[in-house]
Amino acid sequence: MMEQADWIIVMEALQQSMILESYPEGRDKIRLLKSFSRDFDGSNTDIKDPYRQSTYLYRLCFSEIYLAMDGLMKCI
Repeated sequence: MMEQADWIIVMEALQQSMILESYPEGRDKIRLLKSFSRDFDGSNTDIKDPYRQSTYLYRLCFSEIYLAMDGLMKCI
């Protein structure tokens, strides 16, 4: 699947690292979802999991995913 994929989109840098440990040849294909966001500055790369957190953090997570997906769709 790695060879066939154009991109592999992950939500956290930890996920990126885990995939790279097993598939170092995929380095150029793995992208953080947040990197597609128009307000991405490179400092805060992860979209945090809001599981068992406040409603505010769920909404923040939704907003981050929404903005990143909007940017991703413009790249496709």
